[in-house]
Amino acid sequence: MVKALEENGVGRPSTYAPTITTIMARRYVVKEEKNLYVSELGEVVNQIMKENFPSIVDEHFTANMESLLDGVGEGNVNWKTVIANFYPDLDEAVKQALNGRIANAGQICCSSKRFIVHNSLKDAFAEKLKGIDDIDYVHSVIEHRWGQRVVRFYDPDRHIIEVGENIKAVPRRFLDSGMTEEDVSVRMDVPLEFVKSCKE
Repeated sequence: MVKALEENGVGRPSTYAPTITTIMARRYVVKEEKNLYVSELGEVVNQIMKENFPSIVDEHFTANMESLLDGVGEGNVNWKTVIANFYPDLDEAVKQALNGRIANAGQICCSSKRFIVHNSLKDAFAEKLKGIDDIDYVHSVIEHRWGQRVVRFYDPDRHIIEVGENIKAVPRRFLDSGMTEEDVSVRMDVPLEFVKSCKE
């Protein structure tokens, strides 16, 4: 993967590791032994992005943008010029997305469902899922970097179902484990007041 990035002029040595870490954390790729494979979620995201943002999701665009940013860092290119040339197209694409006009996205995204379980997404719920033999998982229970646990699977019509832990249950779980309010605030990257409110 790094070789392909280098050949296409995408990324810099300092960004290769974070790039790989990010796509793995988001489950766009999965690691088996020493190899990386695109996941079904990764295929879906890639399809939507390529169909609706072709001028942006393009290795040539990325390579050119990074060269321009290098020029900004070196003081040879005005950053306002870079933004002025880039932003209008991005703004228009985002407006179309917000207006629900992204082509073919409804079938995959708008039909997906997200549910929040009242308490912590842990042993009891996970055990119930294990007792159902024909569940087709996008991924099993994972924990986001801020601590919230989620699981994603397909319904019979191949819609993606996400069941997520109530966000207010997360600080309570951390507090029950012996962490202080301050520790939880830092761990979740949320205000201390939010942590305290979740105890009520």
